[in-house]
Amino acid sequence: MIYLNNIEDVTHKNRIIADNLIIMKYIQLTLVSAIFILASSCKQAKMIDNGNSARVTVNREMTESESSTVQGTILEASTGDRLKISDIWIGDRRVPCDSNGYFHAELQPGKYKLEARAMGFENLKYGLSAKKGEVYNFSFYLKPYRDKKEYKQIH
Repeated sequence: MIYLNNIEDVTHKNRIIADNLIIMKYIQLTLVSAIFILASSCKQAKMIDNGNSARVTVNREMTESESSTVQGTILEASTGDRLKISDIWIGDRRVPCDSNGYFHAELQPGKYKLEARAMGFENLKYGLSAKKGEVYNFSFYLKPYRDKKEYKQIH
């Protein structure tokens, strides 16, 4: 009888171990799925424009909002310093930056042309197809005009 109890005990322990392994496998698959969902909803894109130093970096995130959010900073391309007197144009709408070169705007889903501007720097344009619930984090790196003559001709 003792021998049977030991076999039953071993069998019971094996069932518990097997159940725990199944639970752990389920948790592992759930975590892998969650990581995949996060990775697919957080996409990054880079666009190089206006020569070597002017560029835009975009990071896209998902939210539950009905609108889209566009936010970010405008920076000097060679130093990375924030441009304090700058603004972003979204279509014909001007969004001024704060004293740290930061901007923020809510948009309805749709297609937009963004243009980063700062006095004495080349403008930088970016086309955006905004989707519902997405947050777009931009870093616009502007390069200064080469000389004052070029600046006067454009403005």
